[in-house]
Amino acid sequence: MAAIPLTVIGGFLGSGKTTLINRLLTDPGQERTAVLVNDFGALNIDAGLIRSASGDVIEFANGCVCCTIGDSLVETLFALFERPALPGRILIEASGVADPARIGEIAQLDDRLVLDGVVVLIDAERFLKQMADDRLEDTLERQVASADLFIVNKCDAAGADRVAKVRVRLDSMQPGAPVLEAVEANVPPEMLFGMARPPRSGHDHHHPEHPFWTRSLERDGSFDRTRLEALFDEIAEAGVIRAKGVFRLTGDEDHAWVFQLVDGTWRFDPARGPGLPETSRLVLIGQGEGPADGYWELRVKRCG
Repeated sequence: MAAIPLTVIGGFLGSGKTTLINRLLTDPGQERTAVLVNDFGALNIDAGLIRSASGDVIEFANGCVCCTIGDSLVETLFALFERPALPGRILIEASGVADPARIGEIAQLDDRLVLDGVVVLIDAERFLKQMADDRLEDTLERQVASADLFIVNKCDAAGADRVAKVRVRLDSMQPGAPVLEAVEANVPPEMLFGMARPPRSGHDHHHPEHPFWTRSLERDGSFDRTRLEALFDEIAEAGVIRAKGVFRLTGDEDHAWVFQLVDGTWRFDPARGPGLPETSRLVLIGQGEGPADGYWELRVKRCG
C-alpha cells in the first residue's frame, strides 16, 4: 500500500487557517481527504454537502471526512486507519501557537504515512507588527522555519507595499520557500500538495515556554446579548489576542451565535454548519500571565 500523504496547515492565530480548510473541504477535487481540525464550530459548511454527522466526525458527499482533534492528536489520527475506507490524503490544522514542524513529525510514527509538506499561512496585514513583538517573535520564527510553502493571506487589507515587505522578510527567514498571495485564503488547492519531502534532520527540539495563557469556559443556559457585547469589549481591551465562542441568546435558544476576536477586533455572527455544541463555550488566548483564576468565569456568569 502506498503511504498516505500528510499535510500540516499552520500559521499564527487569525491568519486564515480555518478559511482555507473550509475551501478544501468543499472543493470537489478533494475526494477521500481526511481533515483533522481543532473544532467544528468555526467551520462554515453547506448542509447540502454533508452525508452524515455523528459526534466528532462529519462525512461529506464527495468522500471527505472531517474529525475534531480530541484529547490526543495521535489517537485521532490513527483512528482513521480503523475506518472502512482509508483516506487518500490527510490534512491537520495546527493550533495558532503550535510549531507545525513538530506536528509533521507524527508522520514518522507509521510507515503508512509520509509527510507531504507544511503549509504556513501569514497574515499580511499583521505579520510585521507581530514579528516586532518580543513575546510573539519566537513562535512566529518557528512557524516560518517549518514552512515548505507560504500563503500570504489578507493581501487586500495589507496593500501591495506591505505585502512586498512581508515577502522580503519571509525570504530572509526561509530562503527559497515558495509564496502564494491570497485573499480569504483563496488559492488553487493543487498548489498545496505534492511537496513530499523527507524528514528534516537536526531539527531543534528545544522550545521555550509559550508566552501565552489560555482559558476555556463552558456552561449551560442562554445569555443576554447586551451584556455579552459588553463582555466582548472588555475581552478586546484586556490583551486577549484570539478568542472564539459559541453562545445561545435569551429569547433565541434554538439558534447559536459565534463570537470571534482577532487582534482587538471582534465580530458576532449567526452560527452555520453542523457540530455546534448544546452548551455555550468560550476560549481565550492572551499574552503574559493573564488574570487571576476564575476572573473570566465570573465575568461570563454575570452575562447570563
